[in-house]
Amino acid sequence: MAKSYYSTVLDHTAEEVWAVIRPFDHYAWAGVLCDPPPFPVRNYVATIRVARIVDGDKAFVEWWKTIDCTAEEHAVDQPFQEGGFCERLAALRPFTESRSPGAFPLPSPSNLA
Repeated sequence: MAKSYYSTVLDHTAEEVWAVIRPFDHYAWAGVLCDPPPFPVRNYVATIRVARIVDGDKAFVEWWKTIDCTAEEHAVDQPFQEGGFCERLAALRPFTESRSPGAFPLPSPSNLA
């Protein structure tokens, strides 16, 4: 099983960041379309996690994925995926910074459906 990983810290609360990325039907915050892997994959599992950093009330965001693939496929895929995670999380920074703290819609039953 191969793993690709990237993380960052944002100057907004974890709740505010989660309110932006939680609607999984779009990636408007990412500034790019999500590209498919450069080869067929098996058992693809991606996870994005937002955790609160208590000191400064910031957000720690990490994004990783695992797939079953050959070592050769992983050598091609890992830089591709980690570059994509980096690019998308880098786009999240100006997206959140363009909003004032507290200006995010917090998750509620109506916008979680």
